[in-house]
Amino acid sequence: MSRWEELASDKALVCRREINCDQGGAVVHMVLLADGFLIDCGSSGYGEKRAQILAEIINEVGPSRLSREGMRP
Repeated sequence: MSRWEELASDKALVCRREINCDQGGAVVHMVLLADGFLIDCGSSGYGEKRAQILAEIINEVGPSRLSREGMRP
């Protein structure tokens, strides 16, 4: 599956954001849901693993439940 196909899918994806400023930098690990919502999993040593586990749980349960179509009333 290409990156574009992954982004267009209902899968929850693990991503990271690099923040840099005068005081230093940090890497924040997140989970990207199909509707574009980002779940911040933290920048601590546990953040990356927490994001991986959360994405696995979401993908096992059924990421389509969190897609734009799945969230409509």
